[in-house]
Amino acid sequence: MRRSSSLAGFAGAPRRVGVIGLIAIALVLCAVSSAAAERRYGKRTANMPPGWAWPPTAAMDAAGERCRARLDTLGVRWRKGPKTPKVAAPVVVPAMAFSGVKVVPRHRKPPFVMDCHLALTLAEQAPTLHKLGVRELRFSSIYRDTRVRKNGKKFRSLSRHALGLAIDVWEFVDDQGALHSVLEDYPKGDPLLLAVETKMNESGVFRLLLTPANDPASHDDHFHFEVDVDYIDPAERARIAKERQLRRKRARAAKRERRAKRAKRAKLRRERARERRAKRAKQAKLRRERARERRAKRAKQAKLRRERTRERRAERAKQAKLRRERARERRAKQAKQAKLRRERARERRAKQAPPRRERARERRAKQAPPRRERTNAKPPSNASSDEPDEPDSPAPSE
Repeated sequence: MRRSSSLAGFAGAPRRVGVIGLIAIALVLCAVSSAAAERRYGKRTANMPPGWAWPPTAAMDAAGERCRARLDTLGVRWRKGPKTPKVAAPVVVPAMAFSGVKVVPRHRKPPFVMDCHLALTLAEQAPTLHKLGVRELRFSSIYRDTRVRKNGKKFRSLSRHALGLAIDVWEFVDDQGALHSVLEDYPKGDPLLLAVETKMNESGVFRLLLTPANDPASHDDHFHFEVDVDYIDPAERARIAKERQLRRKRARAAKRERRAKRAKRAKLRRERARERRAKRAKQAKLRRERARERRAKRAKQAKLRRERTRERRAERAKQAKLRRERARERRAKQAKQAKLRRERARERRAKQAPPRRERARERRAKQAPPRRERTNAKPPSNASSDEPDEPDSPAPSE
């Protein structure tokens, strides 16, 4: 038993080795393809901006330079921030003021490191907030190495706070100095908070705006502003778009070709089906014609049989009639012969009758006395009265 089990183990070993080798090859191919994709488009991570990678790629550095130049154009005073993990273009805005809107911490101390794109977005949206009457944004955190938290659940993917691209605003101060708390005033339908939420959603510059309206479990006490950033280089994006367009064009051409092939195959199938139907119809017509011929032949044979039967019946009737006529003739002949025999017998009797009568008369005359004596004389005593007289009629011929 041990030897058989060991042999079975040796027999199954090559199969296990083959399966493990296939799995290893698949893993190597996946790693190579992912590495090539990272070199081409940058590392792709869950909840990360398009083209984001760490360490930053040349396209991310170029995007950071363009963002800082835009801050200079808008007149925002900034300085380069310290190197911060996962923050591609770290900057520090000492004044933390953008177009008359101050960004004030609730309990943290400066400096506040953020990505340049967050500072640029705040600078671009500050005039809109100023028109709504907002003068201060009181926030709790900007850069924070944390995970995504939504609907009361914590996920494994990094939050945009870890990239310096998000800010949590708890309170807003209007031009009258009134404080509008998200926790206390938003459930009451505060007009300023609702206006800020509506305008920021309509602007389209924020990838995500989490409020008590769409995430009451995790964001019931603050607004989560998350900037939408695209790190892919415009030339690379144009090339990718061109390649995507070419792929779509090829896909459409391939789809048209497949559709044409399917249509051709369907047409061929229809033609073949039509030919099969025509062939079946022709065969059915031939079968009907043959069946019609067989029926006609059977009808002809039946008619011939009926005619033959009629002829046989007529022949039998004719023979029966002939037999009846012959029987009638025989009966007539027999009747004629019987009549002739009767006539001959009558003639013979007629010929034989007179002599017999005469002899009988003679015998009677001899035996009987004369008439006179017979009337006067008495009958003899020995004569029997019971003896009958001899008849006058002649005796029947022998």
